[in-house]
Amino acid sequence: MPITVNRHSTDTTYKHSPTVVILKKNDLGLKMGNSRLRRNTFKIVVTMDNNSGTTTPETHDLKYKFSKSYLDKLEINDNVITISGSRYDKPNFDDIFINNQSEIYLQIIKSYIYYCISNGDIYDILEIKCYNKNNVLEKNTLAEVYATFGQKAMQTILN
Repeated sequence: MPITVNRHSTDTTYKHSPTVVILKKNDLGLKMGNSRLRRNTFKIVVTMDNNSGTTTPETHDLKYKFSKSYLDKLEINDNVITISGSRYDKPNFDDIFINNQSEIYLQIIKSYIYYCISNGDIYDILEIKCYNKNNVLEKNTLAEVYATFGQKAMQTILN
């Protein structure tokens, strides 16, 4: 039995005869537009204590779970790791370093470990800067606040 919806009413009635009904998205209470296009971009810049400057600039695409069509971007240049990408929800920069289930947190750890392995040493993190979709600095984290981030990253990978 088809359901017929009157566009001027919220009543639904069941009909026994075949009926063609034209519905608009608003008739069903759905949002107009494609909300997937409204993504929240971010950029995280991690500055390492590596003054040797021997790192060759690199760029990599990073896959992340829960997305088949979006990638994060990793850029390494001298003593700086930059991770950029987009998410449906606005990134919570306060939560990134506390929540070890955060995909952005995992991207930072994987990138940090890759950097250390590529350079053959474990480096201290001097600073972490988090930028929002307008490239405005939202969080500036000094080394003393997250001094153990590197050790925590290594423990995560070794466990």
